[in-house]
Amino acid sequence: MTPIQAAQACSDSYDPAAKWDHEWVEEEVRVYHRNVEGLDIFAFRGSITALDWMRDAEGWPAWDSNLGFVHAGFMRGAKRVYAEIQAAAGPRVAFTGHSLGGARARVQAALWAVNGRKVESLITFGSPKPAFANLSRVIQKSGMAHSSYRNRNDPVPLVPAILPMWEHPDLWKAVDVAPEPTDLEPLRDHHIELYLRGVSP
Repeated sequence: MTPIQAAQACSDSYDPAAKWDHEWVEEEVRVYHRNVEGLDIFAFRGSITALDWMRDAEGWPAWDSNLGFVHAGFMRGAKRVYAEIQAAAGPRVAFTGHSLGGARARVQAALWAVNGRKVESLITFGSPKPAFANLSRVIQKSGMAHSSYRNRNDPVPLVPAILPMWEHPDLWKAVDVAPEPTDLEPLRDHHIELYLRGVSP
């Protein structure tokens, strides 16, 4: 999966008119699937609804016997999603997500790894920190290609900041695409369209 394919899938996850092979909703986790030349791409949508923002705010560590301490809101529904989507997956699997979806994609990729399922690649955009060090080690030792991106001063990759143990599994790659000058909202650098432009040639 290329960064452009990943960013396009993330952008499409917000588009009601986008075409997918499958869609799932499990405990408010929205994940979309399409097969591209034999690669099954699973895209996790970011925050739109009030429930999504509630999951973002559930920033306390929840213990998982395989993944260690994980952000409670990002872990919610992850195992049910795993049970649902694995039936649609072939031998080549990739995960992607933007914002909340990026954190969920990382948790899902780690779940696949600890269950002995191969993940070819994991690419996230503007993702918050998903967990403590153990999840990072799972991803790093799995052999999957993994990368993340942060656009300009996007604040989302800096959270949660309440505990120093939260971390990213990789060092993000910087993207520098400015929003419109009239966009003065706090999350103006966070829009998926900016990330899509940033990884496009």
